Amino acid sequence: MRSQPSSTAQQAWQEGQSKNGVPPNLAPQQHQLLKAVQRHLIRSAELSCAATEALAQQDQHLLRELDRQVDREGGENERALGALRQHRKEHGC
Repeated sequence: MRSQPSSTAQQAWQEGQSKNGVPPNLAPQQHQLLKAVQRHLIRSAELSCAATEALAQQDQHLLRELDRQVDREGGENERALGALRQHRKEHGC
């Protein structure tokens, strides 16, 4: 089971955020890559919630489709994270 971030860590993260949910003072490319990762994480969470509802309703067809979408979104997120890591490595961000 994953531990939750401490309230101190959450507070530090929130204080470092700009109004759009991205840390301030990022290069434009890094900002764009970070937003892409955030979009994929949000979409993954939405799909997972929908899959939980489909499971509770015992809708196997919908559950299978949502599971495929969750897998696909996870792959997209991994690619976005890889691009962000590569950018940070190349530019020392």
